[in-house]
Amino acid sequence: MTLENIGGTAGVPVETQPYEIAPFERLVPPMKLDGRAGTRRIRRGCKIDVETDLDAIRYWLQRTSESDSTMRSRRSAVEKLLNWAYVHRKKAFSSFDRADFGAFVDFTANPSPSGIWIAPRSVSRNSRDWRPFIGPADPRSRELFGTHISSLLKFLRKQNYADLTYAHGKGSVREGYADSRLAQPVNRNTRLTEPIESPRLSWRPVGVSQVGTA
Repeated sequence: MTLENIGGTAGVPVETQPYEIAPFERLVPPMKLDGRAGTRRIRRGCKIDVETDLDAIRYWLQRTSESDSTMRSRRSAVEKLLNWAYVHRKKAFSSFDRADFGAFVDFTANPSPSGIWIAPRSVSRNSRDWRPFIGPADPRSRELFGTHISSLLKFLRKQNYADLTYAHGKGSVREGYADSRLAQPVNRNTRLTEPIESPRLSWRPVGVSQVGTA
């Protein structure tokens, strides 16, 4: 699997200039933001032969995605993140801290201005009118973005490329990155659900206020 031949792109790709919003396969980051000088880069013992953030992320996409659909989903997340990093945050990906990653996921709920970030579905990836978003991301999509980002950062830490962390969901609680409020102990004697009621076959959560979640 390669990034160039998934997604059914058509036409001749346009040439992309630095700072210009573009799909992952055509991204050209500003030289000062390509990650060579990333503040969270690990300078010794890197296990993968890469120099820039794009190289490292491309390696992750191609070597760890178990299917074309997984690669497309991951690519969609990281191309949104990188475009936002270069154009909006003006910061190298390998210089990001947890606040940066959190701000990105928040941004996906309302990408604005829409003329810069949102394009119709019919626009080809090879068009200069391509944009990372087709509209605001719903909660499920934002959760998926967070999952992909966490997977990428875990991989990059294991490869000694960059020491990047992002507090996301249950995995971040296990790794110790999440806000302590997310890891409060739960009373195991609390009944969280009632038995399935046939024929409705639906769960009815109770005792929600006791665990602090909806």
